[in-house]
Amino acid sequence: MKKLKKIHAMLYAMEQDLAIGRTKLMKFIFFVDLIHYNQRGVTLFDSAYIRMQNGPVDLVAYALTGETNDFFSVRMSRGNRTDKAAGAL
Repeated sequence: MKKLKKIHAMLYAMEQDLAIGRTKLMKFIFFVDLIHYNQRGVTLFDSAYIRMQNGPVDLVAYALTGETNDFFSVRMSRGNRTDKAAGAL
């Protein structure tokens, strides 16, 4: 469950900044976890961080954002996207 939250957080960051790089994405995960810990006393992702040159990195997020993985698929589309489920609300 925590891994799924982490994936959703990374997808959110990538949707907000289409040009986000791996370093900023790792910083985003760290700071989201840190802010949650400071506010609630527990981490959001239950992560183990390693020290790297550009700051702390979550091991799972680092592995997920590697050049080859089975978790992300990127598709580009043009035009308006209509969601029938959203229209039913």
